[in-house]
Amino acid sequence: MPRIAFLVLLLSLAVAAAIHFGQSPPAAPAPLGADRIKTPALDIADLRHRQAIHALREMQVNRYRGEWLGDVCGFESTNAPEIYVLSRTSIPIGGQMRAARVTIRLERGGEVTHELMESPFDWEVTSTTKNALDASSAEAFRTMLLEGNFPQMASDQDPGFCDGDTDTLESCVRGRYFGIIRRCEQAGDTPLLRPLADAIEAFALGEQTIRR
Repeated sequence: MPRIAFLVLLLSLAVAAAIHFGQSPPAAPAPLGADRIKTPALDIADLRHRQAIHALREMQVNRYRGEWLGDVCGFESTNAPEIYVLSRTSIPIGGQMRAARVTIRLERGGEVTHELMESPFDWEVTSTTKNALDASSAEAFRTMLLEGNFPQMASDQDPGFCDGDTDTLESCVRGRYFGIIRRCEQAGDTPLLRPLADAIEAFALGEQTIRR
């Protein structure tokens, strides 16, 4: 009799285990949308973070609707728009300063805008290209940011003056601002912003298809 009771107990445990594992919740799906982009905090107690923020705020080519993105990003909100601004400035020898600005809004009716500008004294837009973005394009753009290591980029590079090009990339995701500035980017500045900036600008101009 004890032997039968022991076998019944084992059988009961086996059935309970099968039920438990059979009803275990599936693995959480990979995040979609803005939840994929998790940028670090900018620490204003850090001198280089303050230098980077000051440089980004004082620039003109990186304006979003006439204002610095950090001023209009807003408070933490699940309903806040998801915005990215890329700016690229070059100083050709003996020529006018030239710049390109790419603005990306990822939401219903999202779009990407590419603007070329020249500056003898004040920046003047010389050409504008706009393209609509659907949900698939938005997800592919976020993938490009992640594969380009945007959330891992250092925002504490000394943004001192140089005679070369300047690239910036800023984001406003769920009310959270993040910005990168690179002047005369060197190979040691990792992850590099330049290759990602090239890809974003090519996509905005329709010269490159983002891998889906």
